[in-house]
Amino acid sequence: MFGGLIRLFVIILVAWIVFDLFRKFRRGFRALKNAKIKMDVGDPYKNLNVSKRASLHEIKQAYKKALSEYHPDKVAHLGDEIKRVSKMQTDLIIQSYQQILKEKS
Repeated sequence: MFGGLIRLFVIILVAWIVFDLFRKFRRGFRALKNAKIKMDVGDPYKNLNVSKRASLHEIKQAYKKALSEYHPDKVAHLGDEIKRVSKMQTDLIIQSYQQILKEKS
């Protein structure tokens, strides 16, 4: 009697877990896909989310934080499309940091 109920409970639990994982994957994919669109390519300070009056130490911290957030190795398990978008975002962050360093020095 309880075997059928336990089996039904397990099936519902597994379906719920799979659905939840799928939902989280889609949310993460949309965020990474739209991240490139949200960033302003022309303003390196905006790309690193720092003010123009930020010190070199603050800029370096923002650079490291942004790199760790968008690094392609962190999203490699999510698929090639997300990894490609993440690589583009990482390149944009690196270029922005280099441009700021040129301006500040």
